[in-house]
Amino acid sequence: MQKKTGKIDLEIDCHQKAINFNPNNYQTHLRLAIALKKQQKLEQAIVHNQIAIELKPNDASTWHNLGLIFELQGNISEAIRCFEQSLQIKPNNADIYYSWGNILKEQGNLTETKVLYEKCLEFNPNHINAHFAKGFILLKQGDFLAGFSEYEWRCQRQDYITRSFAQPVWDGSDFSGKTLLVYTEQGLGDSIQFIRYIPLVKKLGGRVIFECNQAGLKFLFTTVSEIDELFVEGEKLPDFDLQISLMSLPLIFGTTPETIPAEIPYLSVPKSINFPIPLIPEKNLKVGICWQTNSTSETSQIRSCPVEYLQAIINIDTVNFYILQKKSLPQI
Repeated sequence: MQKKTGKIDLEIDCHQKAINFNPNNYQTHLRLAIALKKQQKLEQAIVHNQIAIELKPNDASTWHNLGLIFELQGNISEAIRCFEQSLQIKPNNADIYYSWGNILKEQGNLTETKVLYEKCLEFNPNHINAHFAKGFILLKQGDFLAGFSEYEWRCQRQDYITRSFAQPVWDGSDFSGKTLLVYTEQGLGDSIQFIRYIPLVKKLGGRVIFECNQAGLKFLFTTVSEIDELFVEGEKLPDFDLQISLMSLPLIFGTTPETIPAEIPYLSVPKSINFPIPLIPEKNLKVGICWQTNSTSETSQIRSCPVEYLQAIINIDTVNFYILQKKSLPQI
């Protein structure tokens, strides 16, 4: 992180020196605005972006970037105005439709968001992020078949951690007499949710070996009887014939809202765990709560819930709440 910040500092310094030498170069002002945006210095970024527009008012990318800055600032109306201006200059710019769609997505306008992502894909059918984002919209709308199909575009994103295996990807067919590797690719939550597909996998064939990207998962997943052998990423794997990501299993099985594997519980506490639960009235509903995702994630702020919001429910007499949040706050 420090290396990245230092690189941006150097970039800003170079652009500022270039502006001192030639203050009328719109590209330099735009590049400085982009660098300042990366450091969340939004007011300064707006100033230089607006100078770039004054120097070259008919440049679509300059208006687009100003819209992105306003979006980060929370000024949605100005962001949309900039995107509209950018599209007037370059109406076939796929990236602008994508950015506009992202704003509407955060506002919960799924129908219009989908329209904008599709408009983006009309001009650029291979826009990876638009396919990926459209997948989430479709999933939220309950169209799991199309949504999980679009979700496969995640594998082409720049931030995707690619796994390279010589073995072919499993296509969902019977693999009797063969060994299939299933591996995790994302965080704890996704892995715990999608491990429910392993019993369906096991019904179609031979050995199932499973690789976890976090050591804690290996211990938890020992209770999944359909897994023949467990590994943590980095450990030497035995020979296997086929491989697939855990996150691709919903597509393999043609999941719909009605066919989500729902054999509950599909996980249990390992027998070696001795963690007594406080005695409580059996009649009460037991609810475990978490409110914070990985704090180092770029999307942590939008995927987490302020702990104060829990005060409205925490004192319900017929419910016993269990805090499952690691490093929970003292006021809880």
